[in-house]
Amino acid sequence: MPREARWDALLALGSQPDLGVQLDRALDLVEKGNPSLKGVLPKVYARAAMSPETLGKLVSTVARIGFGEDPDVARDVLGRV
Repeated sequence: MPREARWDALLALGSQPDLGVQLDRALDLVEKGNPSLKGVLPKVYARAAMSPETLGKLVSTVARIGFGEDPDVARDVLGRV
């Protein structure tokens, strides 16, 4: 996965004015790296009706979700979001 599409890179963007554009670009890169996801991931963040600050807070909130160490117990919370 390209560095700019990784979660830690997106989290590091904070509330930059182009955060929505960067999120959509990351989803494009994920689809390019995983052809089975082509057309599945919604790229709506560049035109989202929320400020970059609110979008940045949303990204920070999702980053705090615990997935657990045991893969048999960890849930796909991001997939459910």
